[in-house]
Amino acid sequence: MPPGRSWGDAPRRETAPGVVLAICCSALLIVVIDNTVVNVALPTIQRDLSATPSGL
Repeated sequence: MPPGRSWGDAPRRETAPGVVLAICCSALLIVVIDNTVVNVALPTIQRDLSATPSGL
């Protein structure tokens, strides 16, 4: 750091709100798809492992 400046004086980089929104929507989509895949696979997992519903 140059003399006379502190870390709080560092310039901030602006992030476009659209980029933040796209990242949040992508993360939510991944969670929803993952949840759907697990729910579709549960009956097969239960049958293959001979598990009870409470055992899953």
